[in-house]
Amino acid sequence: MKAWGLTLAWLSLLVSALVVVFILKQPTLNNDILALLPKSEPRLQQVEEHFFAANKQQLSFSFRGENAVKAYDNLEQWLASKHIEPRFKLPEISQLAAFYGQYAGHLVSEEYKQAIGDANRFQQYYFSQLSKVADPFVSSTINQDPSLATAGFLSEAMAHMQQFELQDGRININYQGDEYLMLFVQSADNAFSINQSIALSNEIVAYIAELESRYPDTQIRYAGALFHTAANAQQAKFEMTLFGSVSLLALIVIVVWVFRSINALWLASVTVISAAIGGTIALICIFSQIHVLTMVFAVTLIGIAIDYAFHGMLDLTEQPQGFSQGLKLALLLSLLTTTLGYASLFFSPVQLLSQVGVFVVAGLVTAWLCTRILLPYWQTGLTINTAAHQLANMLSGYLKRLTHYRVALSMLMLVLLSAFALLKPL
Repeated sequence: MKAWGLTLAWLSLLVSALVVVFILKQPTLNNDILALLPKSEPRLQQVEEHFFAANKQQLSFSFRGENAVKAYDNLEQWLASKHIEPRFKLPEISQLAAFYGQYAGHLVSEEYKQAIGDANRFQQYYFSQLSKVADPFVSSTINQDPSLATAGFLSEAMAHMQQFELQDGRININYQGDEYLMLFVQSADNAFSINQSIALSNEIVAYIAELESRYPDTQIRYAGALFHTAANAQQAKFEMTLFGSVSLLALIVIVVWVFRSINALWLASVTVISAAIGGTIALICIFSQIHVLTMVFAVTLIGIAIDYAFHGMLDLTEQPQGFSQGLKLALLLSLLTTTLGYASLFFSPVQLLSQVGVFVVAGLVTAWLCTRILLPYWQTGLTINTAAHQLANMLSGYLKRLTHYRVALSMLMLVLLSAFALLKPL
């Protein structure tokens, strides 16, 4: 009865600490893949943050094929119904002329600069430009700027963007001999949650699939932080579910088969739960934002903590007076070496790795304390299955015999690895 009371008190203490820290710190779960990038030099970091903030909600689409225009218009209208408007459109030439015409004579092209220094050369340049009646820059600016300086400036400026053309208000690009229509949009909501990102991404992808089935000769491609966020979040959920389920199933099978005891399964679960809660408390205390991928990596790595419970329970079945001195030293050395290894991640420029390091180190310390404090009180309820004990002794005997051939086995492995490296280089 005392063992149950102490275990429940231990778990209650950890849960209470987690609730208090959560209320005080109020952390947020970050799903932005760009947040994983290393921090740059302060001035460059300000530029990067401004660029990422400005482009975080931008979505890009390309259309190629016979019905690209119809697909473009349908998607643009559908996105507008979701309050996702075009981010920018190339202005009409008349708008460019009206804007830059105010600065006539101040903005001139390089060719205009060279021609204006000689009267005869400028006369030839001027009449050659004036004769281009089909030139939209000349016809649009000559009323505002008869010197044609604005026309020359706009012509030179747009020449640098000749890969972009405007066709009936749509951006057209010629790339490697193929014509593409480009659509750039931006959502007004700049604070999507993970679930909102997944829902919107799935909606857009489903509608694109519908358009491609409606226009089978049209190819639509898409990009944007929203799609990456949704894909990463879905993959993270899948991995957490998969690895968590497999680990839990393997844990139950091993514990039940070896110890044939509900108490052993309970103690192993308490150790893992304690490690997870301890790691989470440390994360919340140190970081205001926790990346979703941190939890994926951290949960898979915290399985190391179960070793403490296994070794502790096995030692208690053989020692009548609590843990042996050898096990105490082994657990302590294991804790020190493992925490030192993961502590090196604290100094990583990638925040994901530093968060994983904090989680695992704090989790292992909590698991070690749980093993040392709680397990001795459950000693009377722990036994080892005879079949498991015999199997362990048999495997131990095989391993001892193999040590006589360790040099030959090491050479064989070296030869095999060398052959593999030659046949299939990394």
